[in-house]
Amino acid sequence: MKKLNVFTLLALAVTISSCAQTKNDKKTPQLVISSFTKKFPNAKKIEWSKENENEWEAEFKMNHIEYSANFSNTGE
Repeated sequence: MKKLNVFTLLALAVTISSCAQTKNDKKTPQLVISSFTKKFPNAKKIEWSKENENEWEAEFKMNHIEYSANFSNTGE
């Protein structure tokens, strides 16, 4: 019975951690992050996603309003 409980807890932990992963895990280039921070210093809850090979999108909140901004790999 103990083995079943341990297995259940382990399976639950793996499921929760995999659901918590976002597209941020694709390692947004530092140039992109720096450009974003300069343009939107007050942004909160930033989520990055890779739109295509050369473009990144940030979805974020500022002043309780949701926004998105797109950047090239070079931060433009």
